Amino acid sequence: MKNNRNSLRVTREYRTNPLSLQEGGYEVLVVFEDGLRLEYDNIHNPKAYVCRIRKDLIHGKVEEIYVDGKLLEEFQY
Repeated sequence: MKNNRNSLRVTREYRTNPLSLQEGGYEVLVVFEDGLRLEYDNIHNPKAYVCRIRKDLIHGKVEEIYVDGKLLEEFQY
């Protein structure tokens, strides 16, 4: 992961879904209540990915989710 203060770009070697190794898909930014921002690329199913991330509460509640730079408003955080 590359760290830029509270932003981390999660690189491919830390990913477990084989689809994330395939080119294409979306960029997803998840902002947690503790201020951590995790950035992912090559996300082929953003809704499923976000549902999985929301189960991991290490960094607290998800505050905002962006897909390709646009705020995803359809999720209840």
